[in-house]
Amino acid sequence: MMQNWKAVMMRSLILVAATLFSFVVMANEAPPPGFDPASVPERLRLLEGRTAFIKIPSQHDAPLFAAQGAMLKGNVPAQVVTPENTTSIPLELALREREFDRFAQGHISEADVVAFMDKQSSATNFVMLEDGAAVRIIAPRVNNGFATQVLPLTGRMSEAKLGGELHVWVSTCFLRFTSAADQELLNRGKVCR
Repeated sequence: MMQNWKAVMMRSLILVAATLFSFVVMANEAPPPGFDPASVPERLRLLEGRTAFIKIPSQHDAPLFAAQGAMLKGNVPAQVVTPENTTSIPLELALREREFDRFAQGHISEADVVAFMDKQSSATNFVMLEDGAAVRIIAPRVNNGFATQVLPLTGRMSEAKLGGELHVWVSTCFLRFTSAADQELLNRGKVCR
């Protein structure tokens, strides 16, 4: 019981720190290069600037994404935002999800999906975000797509650790808000497998 209380307190402290940090940084932040605000659906613009957390879903809620999290040892793949992919869907992240889907359906082996990820990671800009990391929403579900642009606030990819901002694309299925209303808005019309 004491460990659960400590975990709840730690998450609460992280949320407060991330929220305060996001207010300070938001005032100075410019949109990503080449970003078109019109690419964010009007109904989702309310979520811009909000703090969410990276969360690997349970096997029951989204088996495909739970398998990704397990295979990546509690990490979530994220594609670095570049001028080429800032206003469209992150193609490499979509290809990675397709390969995991093929693996989950038994069409390819675990060795095949690992080889694909290794090849892709060396050829493109991928980073890993750890489960529980706080992120600020930059552009939710651009072009009504599957991914959201975020700015890591805590963890290995945070501005404090990197010495500068790094915006990344992450699958919307890995994002959790503390507000049920925000979570419902982000997930409306989105099915996580």
